[in-house]
Amino acid sequence: MEQVTEKILKIDEFLQDRILVDKIDNNISKIEKKFIMSILTEVAFFKKMLNENESSSTLQLIDSNLEYDSYSFRNNDTKYILKITEDDEDGVLKKEFDNLTEIDELNISPKALHFETLDFGRKIDVLITSFEHGLCFKDLSRSDLLFNIRTLANTLSYLHESTVVNQLPETQEFKEEFFALTNYKENLPEDRYQGLENSQEFLSHLPVLDALKQSVNENLATLPKNQICLNHTNLFSSRIMYRDKMIKFINFQYGKKIDCLWDVAFTIYYLGLNNNPKNEKAFLEQYLKSHDKLDMTEVEFLEKVSIYKNAAFKLILIKLLCSYFYEAIIFGTDRPSKFVEIVTVYESIRDDLAKAKDAYLIQSGAIKTVDEIFNVYFK
Repeated sequence: MEQVTEKILKIDEFLQDRILVDKIDNNISKIEKKFIMSILTEVAFFKKMLNENESSSTLQLIDSNLEYDSYSFRNNDTKYILKITEDDEDGVLKKEFDNLTEIDELNISPKALHFETLDFGRKIDVLITSFEHGLCFKDLSRSDLLFNIRTLANTLSYLHESTVVNQLPETQEFKEEFFALTNYKENLPEDRYQGLENSQEFLSHLPVLDALKQSVNENLATLPKNQICLNHTNLFSSRIMYRDKMIKFINFQYGKKIDCLWDVAFTIYYLGLNNNPKNEKAFLEQYLKSHDKLDMTEVEFLEKVSIYKNAAFKLILIKLLCSYFYEAIIFGTDRPSKFVEIVTVYESIRDDLAKAKDAYLIQSGAIKTVDEIFNVYFK
């Protein structure tokens, strides 16, 4: 009888000779531009110095997501970033302002220039930061990222050792931000939620989410304690800027005061370093070497990183699954690049999911269910 072997189709192979075009219009309508300019004219930072013609003519949408909209514009020949949220109970932009203010002197991030809450009949949070001139590694080649992996490790360790605090970690709050994503019914309009409930694919992943949350809760109870500091927690290649042999991090709205090894573990997965042991080893060796306040041997360090990775990949998988269904029910197939990003990160954690001996994950059939949802692994 012929043996059947599993064929794993990687996302870069799947994309060969395919062109994916997002259908979302990034142009700013006249009504939207008028609204944004009305905000800028009210912001105290620009009082009496706003060049409305220049700001309006250079206004560009950079990113629009479920939490905030981000724009760039020029005023008096200086380029800025503007971020806006409406009725945001979580205060993500205030958190980013506070985090950027704390690391202002490190020169590894944009400058937090101004935060303000305006009343437009609804609460509008406004964050103004400097514009970072440079390229993010998402727009550079993979080889560029790997060539600069030691510089990246140096920058991350510098962030951590410069923000060490003597306080209880915000680990529970950090965890709950992931767990909150699973509350589809609370997070979506009723009609969108009902649309998901009619999907067998959606229903199939709910036991996996429950299993992941149970497993994470057990992991958190046994994590080794090391050093509490400001973690970025979301270092995708699109959030790492490069210019003149220097690296800076952007988008600190998810920053948390937690153990430094969370950032190390998440960065390994988000940048796909674990897919090549040589790259991961270079990153970890340089991080430990350049971190002046971590007192442990390389063997101890690697062992602790492995423990944190075991918890991190589960939190990442929660986020990936939820992001997949939110994207599908809100945007449909209009943003194929978002699905590519989700599957790319899944590839970086899949081996660890497949090898997991966690009873919760095995009983839930996690690997089979998730493979079928993302539809990348074929027999």
